[in-house]
Amino acid sequence: QYVTVIDSNGNYIRQLGTAGTSGTRDSRLKQPAGVAIDSAGNYWIADTGNDRVSEFDTTGTWKRTIGGNSTDTCAGYAVTSTTCGYVSGAACCAQTSSTCTCTGGGALTTQFNMSNNSQIFFDPTGYLWVLDGNNARIAKFDTSGAYQGTTTTSIPTYASGSARDSSGYLWLMLPGHGTCRLERCNADGSGCVSHSSCAAGNGAAGTFYITGDGDTDEVAVDSSGNIWVTDESNCRVQKYNPTADSW
Repeated sequence: QYVTVIDSNGNYIRQLGTAGTSGTRDSRLKQPAGVAIDSAGNYWIADTGNDRVSEFDTTGTWKRTIGGNSTDTCAGYAVTSTTCGYVSGAACCAQTSSTCTCTGGGALTTQFNMSNNSQIFFDPTGYLWVLDGNNARIAKFDTSGAYQGTTTTSIPTYASGSARDSSGYLWLMLPGHGTCRLERCNADGSGCVSHSSCAAGNGAAGTFYITGDGDTDEVAVDSSGNIWVTDESNCRVQKYNPTADSW
């Protein structure tokens, strides 16, 4: 499984991941979902089936992986000058291009333990945020893979999309479970206020038709501060202007 990169005219550029394969080694992906690009042009992919995030450089070459899950023996990691993803006392695991070497065992530390990490985004200051659905949080990392913290208020586990604006507000899309809410929350995930509602069929702007567990996935913030939300069941993308409080 892999991700295809195309230009604005639809021309093929490159692929990220190994075609025709899935798995945990290096560039292999399993059920890739969200994609984000940092200021240097590197690609970051939410490798949802492996409960991790993988980074590829501008040529499509695999660079690093952060995350994993608590049952992994040595699948997730993040190496910086002072820490890595697996730590147990003095034990630590680090990985080069194809070899993962562990000393003294080591278990995945809580901050790197991901589950259903379906969406990722970079905030205006360049930090990577990972919507870690089953752990009810959004975790923050720098571009070296070092853990920087997380939202302190629990995020609904069914949140499908997230983004952060230039003022630091967190935007969440909460489809399914009887809700169709685009919410603006404080930076820590608290104080959420809804800015949308449900409607059957092709509803008016600002309403979403939700089937099953929800069909609205992505949320993005443009340079003018507008919020864009995919509305899959209505086959459209909706735009919300927070300043005017209007769709």
